Amino acid sequence: MTGWQEQVAENARRYGELNERVAGASATETSRDGVVRVTVAANGSITELVLEEPRQPLSMPELAGQIMACVRRAQARIPDLIAQAMSETVGQNESTELVLADARKRYPEPPPEPVEHRRDVVEEMRIGAAPREEPPPVRPRVQRRDRDDRDDGWNERGVLEDV
Repeated sequence: MTGWQEQVAENARRYGELNERVAGASATETSRDGVVRVTVAANGSITELVLEEPRQPLSMPELAGQIMACVRRAQARIPDLIAQAMSETVGQNESTELVLADARKRYPEPPPEPVEHRRDVVEEMRIGAAPREEPPPVRPRVQRRDRDDRDDGWNERGVLEDV
């Protein structure tokens, strides 16, 4: 083999190794209370979701929020996993920088998590007088007619009207 053929073969081997490492890479994040543990693959897909019994009851929106926060934190680690695999196999160059830039764009750092919800805090606040609740509109009752000569059984009643 000539020198350039050897270099092409070596590059192919290194990029194959990079592909294998990235394909096998994953990131796992756990919620602060340990109720949620999420693992994502290097392509961002969830490969494992483990839910533990909470010490205090959680509402479905709280649980969903914890799951999504763990997913976002785990996905935000993907660019670092790819960067590490690249530096160990093919090194840094223009093409690897493009791949990393794309990964950072697809999996950005998650926004800071809000202060943990406290159950003794009011979650909705209004300024001004509370809106007045209006009673539901009263539907006028339909006058029933006596049976006429037609005995069709309907007696001109509405379909859902009581007999």
